[in-house]
Amino acid sequence: MPEEFFPNVDKFERSQYEGTPLLETIEALSQATGKTLDDFEQMTMRQIHDLAVAHYGKENLPEIWSIWDDWNRPGQEQYMGDL
Repeated sequence: MPEEFFPNVDKFERSQYEGTPLLETIEALSQATGKTLDDFEQMTMRQIHDLAVAHYGKENLPEIWSIWDDWNRPGQEQYMGDL
């Protein structure tokens, strides 16, 4: 069983996001900011989110970042429903 991942604390690992729209969004942010994916692997997902907000602004922020933020606000418990 994989370890639990805490995106506001743990460093970004691109292997966890292979083939996902979120990785595509991070790659686009990488190109837009001139940072490499290796640079992003030294950051948490929260830091990457905050960089996206700073780069795009709230009005032009890709929707995936707003959704990510809704699911990953610091201190927020995740409701998983009936498992």
